[in-house]
Amino acid sequence: MPETGVKIGLALSGGGFRATLFHLGILRFLKDVNLLHQVTDIASVSGGSILAAHLTLNWDRYNGTDEDFDQAVGEIVKFVQFDVRNHVVRRMPLLYPAKVLTRLTRRSSRNLTPNAVLEKCYEQRLYGDRCLYEVPESPMLHILATSVSNGGLSVFNRNGLYVQQRGESDKVQFNYVPGRMASIPRVVGASSAFPGFFPPVEFTAADLGVREGEFATEYFTDGGMYDNLGLRAFSWLNNTSTAFDEVYVSDAGKPFQVLSDQTLGFVGQSVRASDIL
Repeated sequence: MPETGVKIGLALSGGGFRATLFHLGILRFLKDVNLLHQVTDIASVSGGSILAAHLTLNWDRYNGTDEDFDQAVGEIVKFVQFDVRNHVVRRMPLLYPAKVLTRLTRRSSRNLTPNAVLEKCYEQRLYGDRCLYEVPESPMLHILATSVSNGGLSVFNRNGLYVQQRGESDKVQFNYVPGRMASIPRVVGASSAFPGFFPPVEFTAADLGVREGEFATEYFTDGGMYDNLGLRAFSWLNNTSTAFDEVYVSDAGKPFQVLSDQTLGFVGQSVRASDIL
């Protein structure tokens, strides 16, 4: 086991809501062996981000008594049991006619998307309306998404947004945007925008709390499209300022199984995507 005072990183992979529950096991283990409180940085993807945001916002409870831990875990279990996917599906027939109406009246239809319903679920049932700057400094939470514009890694943390830029050189570069006002429900919604079910999530300068000239509107999708384990974030951190003694990876990704040529349909495709991611 690591000595006291070492820097420990924790990566929580994607894998849909199954991953959200799967990762509770590693948290229980780390707590039982007195290591959870030593975690200094958490990188999360998709379903892992759902838990990671709740974990950091309730850090004292997860590191408190067994009763405190169980109560915090119970909130995650209750959220998954709420069956968010079907909650969104039931509302989708109402969303599309409403979007047509808003387009006719030249109003924004941004709040009439599956993502908006998901974001509302996160806000009402897990995170409230808190923003990135309200996430504790330690452990530092790094929520991963994928930039639709260039397919690169995107990292949201309490300092803002970092978007990978692809260039001709082998050196990986990130553009930094001080978007600390981005809401946690929206950021987690981008990280967990399972392809095939949720479209990419739009972020404007207003969403990040910066001036128009500091950020051009971009779209982000599930972090698992770039790195489903979250390890790339630690490679980036090691190359900047933070060196880790150990990094633990909780991999909840489902083994890929080749399916027949049978058409899955809309819901089947979304379930398949969340299984793989």
